[in-house]
Amino acid sequence: MKRLASLIEPYLYLVPTLTGLLLFSAGAVVTSFLMSFTRWEIISAPEWIGLGNYATMLQSDLFWKVFGNTFYYTALSVPLSLTLSLALALLVHEKVKGIAFFRTTYFLPVVSSTVAVAIVWSWLYHPEVGLINLFLKKVFGVEGPHWLSDTDWAMPAMVFMSVWKGLGYNMVIFLAGLQNISEEYYEAARIDGAPAWRRFLNITLPMLSPTTFFVLVINLIG
Repeated sequence: MKRLASLIEPYLYLVPTLTGLLLFSAGAVVTSFLMSFTRWEIISAPEWIGLGNYATMLQSDLFWKVFGNTFYYTALSVPLSLTLSLALALLVHEKVKGIAFFRTTYFLPVVSSTVAVAIVWSWLYHPEVGLINLFLKKVFGVEGPHWLSDTDWAMPAMVFMSVWKGLGYNMVIFLAGLQNISEEYYEAARIDGAPAWRRFLNITLPMLSPTTFFVLVINLIG
């Protein structure tokens, strides 16, 4: 009896999470997929129309514009996020005094309210009184663009803000991966006279490949 209880116990801890996942994530996905084959105006019963919605979608110029924007956003944000978060993880991986403070500081945007972040960045991007444009004018003598209303700059501005907010999360994952790499590899490489860039290319990157793949996948999903 005790053996049976010990086998069941871990699954009981998973019940709340799995229930929420099935009801609000998996359930919602399946329901949305089935609804996509119907015409449903909410006030009336759904009408089955098969692939009619998909045919309409593929013929819509708006769909292809949105698809292109999504592809542009992904192609810009994912590589930038991976590169910067790895660089940040390498910096905070160093064993120096007070490094815990910097790790915490870099992670703060992740736990900050999205609404608060949006308000702060809308001030930063303000074309007249925003700090970014004031900096560009004072330091470089350049008139900054209307970041959020300029068709050329709106997407890069949104990408930069989203990368900044999620940087700490990716950094923590990369940091965990770095801490799992045995120091013996680096000591052997130093004895052989390998410079820092060779140690990074031949030890760090290959050993981080599972972590990098995981971060890549969660960023693409995001």
